[in-house]
Amino acid sequence: CSYIRDGDIYVSISADGGQTWTETVDPINDEPGTVVDQYCSAGMDGHYIAWTDARNNPTEIYFDTTTTVSPPPPLPILEITEIKGGLGVSATTKNIGDIAATDVAWSITVTGGLLGRINKTVEDTIASLAVGEESVLETGIFFGLGKIAIEVTVTCDEGASDEETVNGMHIIIFTSITI
Repeated sequence: CSYIRDGDIYVSISADGGQTWTETVDPINDEPGTVVDQYCSAGMDGHYIAWTDARNNPTEIYFDTTTTVSPPPPLPILEITEIKGGLGVSATTKNIGDIAATDVAWSITVTGGLLGRINKTVEDTIASLAVGEESVLETGIFFGLGKIAIEVTVTCDEGASDEETVNGMHIIIFTSITI
């Protein structure tokens, strides 16, 4: 957390859930005594810190990074890169993050058609998706006729997720995506 004392901003961290705290010896701001001490005049997110500084008139917002706080851990980032028609629907998901994504749960839901008769959901799980790796997700062939909505979702154990929705047309077993 960050706090202001005597016009300077400091950082205090806890590695044990708040049982003990360590704090910086030197203030984060480079001009002593210039940090505005008011409600919501400073904030911290991970190792980024911002504060209202009174060295100029009017006051300004200053921003810095602090090495006192560990950088955020590497995470996977899941992205749905493509949704295609054809014999059914397929989608491609890719891990563009920093580490492998585990237990990647995905689903493709297709709804609509004449009289709302198309209602197809396919779900599965990919055990692991390495950094930069792609995987193609498919519904397989299904029957129907008319306008459809296609929703694709992916999520992993690390908390990364993505969701895309597109519209299309389904004619018997063939799907085309509307742009």
